[in-house]
Amino acid sequence: MLLRLRLYPRPSEQLFHLTPCSDLRGRLFQLSSNLTAFFEGGLGKSKYKYQQDPQFYYNDPDGEQTLRMDGAAYGITGPIDILYRAGDIGPRTYKVTNDEARLLAGVKGTVGGWDFDTAAGVMSGKVRIDQTGSIITSEMDAALVAGTYVPGLQNSAAVIAQISPKLTRQGKATTTFADARVSTEFASMTLPGGAVGFAAGVEARREKQKDDYDNRFINGEVFGFGSLGDIDESRSVKSAYAEFNLPVLKSLESQLALRHDRYSVGGTSTTPKVGLKWSAMSNLVLRGTYARGFRVANPRETSPAVNVGFANGVQDPVRCPVIDPLNPDCSLSIQANIKGSPNLEPEKSKSYTIGLVFEPVKDVSVSIDRWRIDRTNEIASTDIDFLLANQTSFQQFITRDASGSITGVDLPYVNLAGTRVEGWDIDFRGKTNLGEAGKLSYGAAATYFDHFYVQPSKDAKVEDYNGTWQQPRLRMSARIGLETGPWTTELSANYVGNYKNKLTPVGVCSAPAALNQFCEVKAWTTLGLFFGYKGFKNTELSLAVDNLGDEKLPFDYRAGVNSQTRSWGATYHNALGRTFTLRAKYTFF
Repeated sequence: MLLRLRLYPRPSEQLFHLTPCSDLRGRLFQLSSNLTAFFEGGLGKSKYKYQQDPQFYYNDPDGEQTLRMDGAAYGITGPIDILYRAGDIGPRTYKVTNDEARLLAGVKGTVGGWDFDTAAGVMSGKVRIDQTGSIITSEMDAALVAGTYVPGLQNSAAVIAQISPKLTRQGKATTTFADARVSTEFASMTLPGGAVGFAAGVEARREKQKDDYDNRFINGEVFGFGSLGDIDESRSVKSAYAEFNLPVLKSLESQLALRHDRYSVGGTSTTPKVGLKWSAMSNLVLRGTYARGFRVANPRETSPAVNVGFANGVQDPVRCPVIDPLNPDCSLSIQANIKGSPNLEPEKSKSYTIGLVFEPVKDVSVSIDRWRIDRTNEIASTDIDFLLANQTSFQQFITRDASGSITGVDLPYVNLAGTRVEGWDIDFRGKTNLGEAGKLSYGAAATYFDHFYVQPSKDAKVEDYNGTWQQPRLRMSARIGLETGPWTTELSANYVGNYKNKLTPVGVCSAPAALNQFCEVKAWTTLGLFFGYKGFKNTELSLAVDNLGDEKLPFDYRAGVNSQTRSWGATYHNALGRTFTLRAKYTFF
């Protein structure tokens, strides 16, 4: 039984997280001397609740004065417009429940010099979101016009219940799978380094995804949510693979692999992989790989369902190349249609790595790898800033009025012509026996991006987005721990590098000249602390503290303008502040 408790002390967002979980792992049944059956099962439930400020509301979203409320309640003759935060309705509250389950059973053994392993199972996940405090546009508009709801007063519970009912969103994903693998060494096939190794396998799985929303989400009646579309999709995948391990020399190994995937929706692909490993010295290994990859679009990316929302504070680089508060095209409020694309082509990739592993002394190692990944037809959700910064490639997704101002955009999943990412991975790890004081372990890792090339379409210019918005060049982590008897203590650090706050590599700062201090999102370093105890039979206890120093997030001007509800980049940063995780695990078998 696993019980996890998280307390988030930030006053701006109250959150309580409780995660009970049970797990049965590695249960083995010896059927014979060379045949073993195994079983794994797990159930998990996660619940948490968070709150935001009360919903704001305005009754004139298009500037057309199409809906106004009677000003008589305020002693004003005639209709008036409002921009109002509905404090009497209460905070926007979201209760999220996640249920997870998995079941796996299989057999493994040896027959005639062949090792085999076969299994079948099912995994499922369900999520339900119950939210209160949101406003139903049609109900609020009717109440404003009728005068039954008056902004600024404490309105009746009956009216508030009509305007702001409980709403529900839920989804479920299920994967059923089966696989079989065999491996052996061919004694009759030897190379100077030894016998040739071989492995092969087949896999099959069925994926289902279903999302259900309250009809008021589907009809676009929930203020601030636009329109959300249901999904009910499924697909089957069949795969086969084979791999040879070729000991060319005692110090040189080669791996050759081939994989074939067939999707019921999306196509087929055959992808190879080649690897080399050379033990140049007793403490130095050189290695390299070449591989191809293949990915078809998932149900969300191909679904014809359209989610309609609104983007605020949008800058049109064509009519507003430099932020000017007096230029309306520098801060637009426009409709954004987010949707899948049924005709997406499969994404393909080529990856290359070359590196080394060096052990200067016992129990200490350093690895350095240079890598490059080339993708063609990369499947990506279109970011509104990326779309507007590359309008020559995406003109068909932009709608303008007679004056030339943008009134709406489509943000579909698209196939980019290509991307290429290059960089370095460095990993250092070691351990030292301190005798009665315990065992000391330590390590550090870093990923550095040299380039992040993007080509939106085949006729577009290739640009290096490295170091621009939400593409930091450097990320690092480090840790040091001490294990003494049943106790484990570890201190860790995480670092996310800075990046420029501009939409394109050659673009200008997203912030206006008066706020040029926000032209860069600063680097962010956080510390973590972990305590673990294994002194009880079959039981493990632990306490983890993330963001130990409660370090504030770096301010991201672009994110603040885009969302108007958060001012940080969600890809690498979070607003939880210092968090505590208590964990208890009991093993029954």
